[in-house]
Amino acid sequence: MSKLMYSQEGAFYLYQYMKLINANLLQKQTLQTEETKKQLLLTLTYLGQQYGEENQHHIILPKIFTKKIISNYLGMTRQHMTYLCKDFESNGIFETDTNQFILNKDNITISY
Repeated sequence: MSKLMYSQEGAFYLYQYMKLINANLLQKQTLQTEETKKQLLLTLTYLGQQYGEENQHHIILPKIFTKKIISNYLGMTRQHMTYLCKDFESNGIFETDTNQFILNKDNITISY
């Protein structure tokens, strides 16, 4: 750490890294102030854009993102997430698939 701080590039690197970490924490804290439906939609949309496949009408998340993992990240119970997912399916936001999340882009923009 001392070698890193003694060079000008090291201090700049550390500053940029801490700035990135703080931005991520701030984004998550801001997300927690929203209602749970909006939290879930924003999180799934973000994860789909970062790690999933996206085409003109759908955002498809990888199968590794299960309800258990996402509900744990958002701090909600798995039962509540299942209830929200069923509500989203009835509103046409989700495609019915038990193994992965498939979001309809057209219906997501309406629900915000």
